Amino acid sequence: TIRQNFERVELNTWQELNEAFYSALLLEKILMYIFLISIFFIIGVNIRNASGRLLFHKRREAAMMRALGAKKRTVSAIFLLQGTLIAFLGVLLGTGTGIALSYNITTVFSWLNTLQRIFSGYSSSLLAYPFSITIRTGEVLLAGIIVICLACINSYFGIRRMLQTEPMEILYHE
Repeated sequence: TIRQNFERVELNTWQELNEAFYSALLLEKILMYIFLISIFFIIGVNIRNASGRLLFHKRREAAMMRALGAKKRTVSAIFLLQGTLIAFLGVLLGTGTGIALSYNITTVFSWLNTLQRIFSGYSSSLLAYPFSITIRTGEVLLAGIIVICLACINSYFGIRRMLQTEPMEILYHE
């Protein structure tokens, strides 16, 4: 290695020379992962609540299907497919919007800077900075798959809970 060939020379890596900066970057990376995990937790809670609301409004339909002889497996498949389709469309719409905004981020920031100048009279140097965006397809796909899986899991458990109630009891209380 270099240290063996040049024993009398003091060699330092860039991490050693910029230890404070490097540790700040590591801290930022850890905090971003914590932030990302908390975002997925919030997404999971929102998906659970949305799935619960959807199933609450569809329980009468499920009860009628069960009362007419549909099996629990059939009703589960219908509502699971519906929840998965809604999640898939949401992921497509959100990803498409995010990618469109990412590729036009300079225009969006310029517009926001104009709004800020109109309302406050000051221009923002951050909004005037020319950003370049790199979209990692694998990360976008992974995030989309995680969201769809969360939706499927929450739909499945919501459907199981809903199907534990007898159909006539649901229809009687409606």
